[in-house]
Parts: sequence; C-alpha cells; structure tokens
Amino acid sequence: MKKWIAGFAILLCAVAAYAQIAGSNYRAQGGLQWVIGGDLDVESGGDIALASGGSIEAASGSDISVAYGGKVAQAGETLFTAKAVSLTSPTVNFRVSGATYITLTADANLTGVYPTCAEAGQVVTIVTGDGSNTIRLDDSAASMTIGGNITLTEGQFDSITLLALGNDEWTCIAAHDN
Repeated sequence: MKKWIAGFAILLCAVAAYAQIAGSNYRAQGGLQWVIGGDLDVESGGDIALASGGSIEAASGSDISVAYGGKVAQAGETLFTAKAVSLTSPTVNFRVSGATYITLTADANLTGVYPTCAEAGQVVTIVTGDGSNTIRLDDSAASMTIGGNITLTEGQFDSITLLALGNDEWTCIAAHDN
C-alpha cells in the first residue's frame, strides 16, 4: 500500500507541475489566472464565460482587444461586434445583421455595393481592408440616402458609417476618404 501511495504522490506531483509550466502565461491552480505580463489566447470559436458576479478587469493603461468576429457585451447588451466580409464579383450585397464594425474587401472593383439584413436603428461602420480595389456605394433615393455615390478604396482604410432606417434602407452618418 505504501508503494502505491508513493507512486500516486509522484504522479500527482508530475500532474501539478504540468498544470503550471515554467514560463507559461497561465496557471490552473484555483482556476485560470493571468501571470503578470502574460497573454490569454482563445482559439477561433472559443469562449470565455464568467459566472454570475464574475468580472474581467484591465488596469489603467491596459487594453482588452476583441478580434474580428468577436463581441463585447455589458450587462447583457451588445456594445461592439466586428466581422470581416470579402465580396466576390459579381456579388454586391453583404449581410450586416448584428454587426457594428465591418472590414470590407473585394476581389475586383465593384459598383452598387450595399449592406442588407439590418435592424432599424443599427449603426454600422464599414472600413476597407487590404488590397487596391474600389468599392462604390451608390446613392439611391429608394434605399441609400448617402449624399452621393461614395467610393471606398482598399488599402487606404476609407470608411463610411451608416444608420439603418429599415432592413435595406440606409442613411449616411459619416464618411472618410483617406
């Protein structure tokens, strides 16, 4: 019996050593905790959940970043949802349901581009991603009142912020051509 207990103790020590690998950015004792200066990476599709009363805090001067496809919520209300959209010609429409920030790219120069599937009151900021194609949103009294056609150029981080008046009806809040 003493040999079995000694063997179990050695195995337990090995497991405990594995749970906190030297030089790692996390440890598992008492739950997941960040080590000073460490990072916590969650793989694509992963979640971080907090029990009732839990919190995530960032010290003054620290950042909490959310990658594309992520969502930041406070008290159950979504504050920010980002996603990347890549248009393949001849497609000129893209879904924005639930998004507040979209990085938009295209495989060719496109005209007549427009967002769809919004809720009335939804505000969406569209910023061009890497590339060199142009993406033109056309002013249309029927669906997009944006003060004239607006051309966004990839690679220059041109942007437009739209307010949804309905499912496919938009008005321009702001536009910037870099």
